Amino acid sequence: MASTLFIALQCYECSTMQVKQKKKSSNKWVCVICNQKQSVKKVFAQGYKAKELRFFVQSFNMSRKVADEEAHAVGDSFPEVYVEGEVNEEVNGTKKRSDWSQYLDFDSVNDRRRLAGEEDGESNSRIKHLMRQNR
Repeated sequence: MASTLFIALQCYECSTMQVKQKKKSSNKWVCVICNQKQSVKKVFAQGYKAKELRFFVQSFNMSRKVADEEAHAVGDSFPEVYVEGEVNEEVNGTKKRSDWSQYLDFDSVNDRRRLAGEEDGESNSRIKHLMRQNR
């Protein structure tokens, strides 16, 4: 009586361990998780009963899950790192002056106010009014 041999394989795409029946004709198999067709590169375990291999495969997949969760927890616990060279343009409530401002001709107070980043209350109210009408 020819017995069927089962093998434990790991997918290269999703890294999930699976139990498959060993084929006589080819060494190709398809991952049931990510549906990637691939060839057998390494057999992690083999046996004549699939039930024997399932415990090994389940424990491997669970340990991989725990390791992934710990890696994400460590990555999330680090605070944001200050990158040297980052410049905060707003200092003491005023915006940084643009280098182009020395070359511009100011015709009115409104031009200076716009360049400094101050908002024109009248034009803002017109924009808000037009936005309400278009809704």
